[in-house]
Amino acid sequence: MSYSGYIDTICSFLENFHGPAVLEIGVDKGSSLFPIVNYLTMVTSSPDYLPQKFYFVGIDVLLRESVKITASLINKSIFTAEDPTDNRVKNKNIGFVELRENLSTKAMSDFLQEGWANRFHVIMIDGDHNYQTVSQELELAKKLIHPSGFIICDDYGGKGGEQDEFFSETTGFYGQEEINENIKNLLKREDVLDHTKKGVKLAVDEFLEQSEGWKKTITPYEPVILSRDNIRFDFSYKDMYPSVKK
Repeated sequence: MSYSGYIDTICSFLENFHGPAVLEIGVDKGSSLFPIVNYLTMVTSSPDYLPQKFYFVGIDVLLRESVKITASLINKSIFTAEDPTDNRVKNKNIGFVELRENLSTKAMSDFLQEGWANRFHVIMIDGDHNYQTVSQELELAKKLIHPSGFIICDDYGGKGGEQDEFFSETTGFYGQEEINENIKNLLKREDVLDHTKKGVKLAVDEFLEQSEGWKKTITPYEPVILSRDNIRFDFSYKDMYPSVKK
């Protein structure tokens, strides 16, 4: 999704860290990925910034070809595994964009297995909008997020947050010719045993009840920000400027 109203918040927050890492679930057309990566490219290439690479990983059940091509071109300009003394790659090795086409819970579990626990500074959750999937994503995100990072979960506010949506039932979002194994394996309504629990909002609220030291920050928009108590958000201005309490 496009996190309208949040891009500046995310970017300014990531400036608090050297080697910032971002995980986005639900890349779609890259409307969040590309502006954030563009900003991080400018910041990490600045002479005032310590030479630490940023890392942006996007997960989706189906990655659009245009997104894959653009990400590949970005990586060619900012990353190289070749000889760093080569003048032709002077401005490279400042970051990397990785795309993983998989179910969100599978990809997040893989990251834990690969040693990424507590390493992502921002995690954006905008995948399948149902209680069961979001509950699983939040538990995995809690293990992956940096102690001073935050999770932003879409569709908490509004009517959509209190009902289940299953992408497996969506027609027209994916063309028939684009159906892959990930889409076939998406959670189906008939697979859910308990239909008394529904929606993103309930999944988030239960997560907070069961996660000591965590809080939510309600915003003017539908997403909700989840963070540990050491993160403060200032709503005095149009945009939110989060900071880590010292």
